Amino acid sequence: MNKKELSNLLSIYKLKTVERRNKVGIRQESSAEHSWSAIILSRFFLPKGIDGDIVMKLILYHDLVEIEAGDVCFWDFENREKIEKLEWKAYDKLKKSLPGNLGKEFGKYWEEFQEKKTKEAKFAFACDKLDGLLTRVFNGDKFPDFKITKEDLIKHSNIQFGDFPEMIKIALEQIEIAESTGKINDILS
Repeated sequence: MNKKELSNLLSIYKLKTVERRNKVGIRQESSAEHSWSAIILSRFFLPKGIDGDIVMKLILYHDLVEIEAGDVCFWDFENREKIEKLEWKAYDKLKKSLPGNLGKEFGKYWEEFQEKKTKEAKFAFACDKLDGLLTRVFNGDKFPDFKITKEDLIKHSNIQFGDFPEMIKIALEQIEIAESTGKINDILS
């Protein structure tokens, strides 16, 4: 491996510096931390008939474009379309610059995640969204700048996790726990 290839490989380490809206303790969560915990959820909830290795690759690569485009909250409907255009530009750049077979592998799994047509991609997407919800509920972290109700969270959970009954059960239980402990007021705007 030459210096340029190593530099291009190490460029994806920048994902550790991309801040998400979720908090971990008193600091912002990084996109790399989010990917790690979504992979852990995928291992725990992995249903029969879904290839766990593919799911891990889908989650591993799904947020790499945030190195260039930044992160946008699910509820930020105003900025999501703008970010999606930036993500596709970042995708093209990363796909070309990553050394060896890494660029091809990234491209394959990033596109599959975006399309959400395979059962693995649908499951990876559900793990991605469940991680965000669990992190917010666990930390009592508000959704700043967005008017979100408990009903919004329930509707979102039913849509995102509907194909995976165990995941929807956990999401709804966590929303109820947050409400019964008073934490729901901490996360809702």
